[in-house]
Amino acid sequence: MAITMGWLDSLYSRAVAGVAITRRRVVALGAGGSGVIATRAVPEGLVEPQPVTANVSSASQLGQIVAEALDEVSAVGSGVALLVPDLAVSTTLVAAGAGASRRELVAGLAAVLPYPMSEARTDFWRGRRGEVLGAGIRSTIVRQFEQVVEAADCRLGWVDGTSLARIPSWARSGDGPSGKEVQIQLYQAHYCLSVFDDGELTDLRVKLRAPAELAEIAREIERIPKRDGDTRPVAARMYGPGASELAAMSAVTTVDASDRDPLPEALQALVARGNP
Repeated sequence: MAITMGWLDSLYSRAVAGVAITRRRVVALGAGGSGVIATRAVPEGLVEPQPVTANVSSASQLGQIVAEALDEVSAVGSGVALLVPDLAVSTTLVAAGAGASRRELVAGLAAVLPYPMSEARTDFWRGRRGEVLGAGIRSTIVRQFEQVVEAADCRLGWVDGTSLARIPSWARSGDGPSGKEVQIQLYQAHYCLSVFDDGELTDLRVKLRAPAELAEIAREIERIPKRDGDTRPVAARMYGPGASELAAMSAVTTVDASDRDPLPEALQALVARGNP
């Protein structure tokens, strides 16, 4: 959830390592700031991210994969930050200056959840310009992922959505983008597009994609200033496989385009938050 996740109500531990679980991969980040990464393939059908029903068909099988990855980076028994799949998370964004009360924020998030609010774990991140990003995940779903990590004799630290973990640092004063900027995180089956205006988060979208849909993503980026009537140029930062190809076909100015896997940097951002 672009959020310093407070959505867990269990005991937390100081995370010194991290693990990300996706439909196709488990990625583990080594303890102690080592930066060592281990990746394991996830068999087809074992993890099917979506917001309503169980995401994991065999917790024991996934737990073995996670344990192997954590063992490779010497993180078994450590405090571990956890990234859960984007497509299991629902979000809503309230613009800066709206002055919404907590009750109104909860009602706004409840409106986008495909299950009762009473079944959700939620959190609200407030940006430095006053914007509020709300996020929720079904309790039964997040517990599946938590239990897989706990089975590796690890203690949970922060828990966040894969593409949401870096938003607080991107928006942070002195470290966030200046002017109108769009950040695109690319994955095999989906992408996340976040728009900032002088450091204020003004739009967030997580969408499914096919590998050949880069041209449509490029057109979506180009439509951003037209949509809100802003005539300023848009700068783009693109991360993940296909980023350099997307930059080549995009009409906007590309500040950065890295084809590197975005998961390790998201894990590093989550671990760097410190104590929940």
